[in-house]
Amino acid sequence: MELFTARTSNGLKARILLEEAGFPYRAHRLDLRKGDQRRESFLHINPFGKIPVIVDPEGPGGQPKVVVETLAIAFYLSEKSGLMGPRTALESLDFLEWSSAMASGLAPSLRAHYRFTEVTPTRDEAVLAYHLDEIRRFLDVADQRLRHRDFLAGDRFTLLDALFFPSLVMAESRLAGGLSGLDRLARYRVAIATRPAVARAIEAHEG
Repeated sequence: MELFTARTSNGLKARILLEEAGFPYRAHRLDLRKGDQRRESFLHINPFGKIPVIVDPEGPGGQPKVVVETLAIAFYLSEKSGLMGPRTALESLDFLEWSSAMASGLAPSLRAHYRFTEVTPTRDEAVLAYHLDEIRRFLDVADQRLRHRDFLAGDRFTLLDALFFPSLVMAESRLAGGLSGLDRLARYRVAIATRPAVARAIEAHEG
């Protein structure tokens, strides 16, 4: 497979998914600051001009398949590999709920906080406080979810963990106290980071 990525949390999510699924891949790193995602050569692959993107030369029916959007990539790779995905109809609903909550709740607040602290020239403290509160509220819920389980879906690593871990790392860097008071999440962070596939993904992502 081919992966089009960048040094972002979504780029790391795609690498983790590929490493955990066990698919060999070749990575193409885009420099978003230079506008690589807007170049015609990349827009031909993904007209939305966003990363990550995977190109599977052996997609459904043996035909090449381009998959865009992080969540779609997660479900595509889990189904193709038979790993990381839901096993029952009830699990499918749970996966949909949590992946949707991450995409519509946690991710927008992380992006907004980054933008208003690192990109825009002015700061609106009320807006920043709102997004920090949203981030912390989501982490509180996740911490409670880990009371009697090692992973978000239970006793095994799934696509939910691949999607959540990079966001958790980013959230930790945004919060003044890091993961203070979130002991279960702190242990979870270490456990996920030291998984061999995740460690390989992090090394490649940061290299």
